[in-house]
Amino acid sequence: MMKIIFLTHILIALARPPLIAYTGQPLELSANGLRSAEANKAAKYAAQHILQEKLTNWHLPRCVEVIPEILYGTYKVVAGIEYNIHLRLTYKPIADQNQICRSAQHIFQDEECTAAVVYQPYKPTAESVLALLAKQCQETEPFFPEARE
Repeated sequence: MMKIIFLTHILIALARPPLIAYTGQPLELSANGLRSAEANKAAKYAAQHILQEKLTNWHLPRCVEVIPEILYGTYKVVAGIEYNIHLRLTYKPIADQNQICRSAQHIFQDEECTAAVVYQPYKPTAESVLALLAKQCQETEPFFPEARE
């Protein structure tokens, strides 16, 4: 009887998922792996957030699209998956640009950023929740030639 109770406790303990499944593991960047898809989704979210912040800060229309590339990163699983991703951001001008966009083009020089993004695939919502925790990029100062005297 004691053996059955003891074995039951072991089976229950093994069936429970660990609180922290991974800590600081390198990103798996396989072409079609699930982890890669989640990391790419987090990278796109971070890149769009960084672009939107630039457009908002300098009161610019949407002049470019941003293409993120994951250089390296780590992830850990706690309440969702927290990614710490080092990105290369390539800014591609939108074909039909106005004068403001052309004047501000130097703001969108390709850059590298580190972003911490949390991805929660098990949230009971239609879309998985992505939240940007922090980001660090090289900043560029705006310079508008026509504003100089």
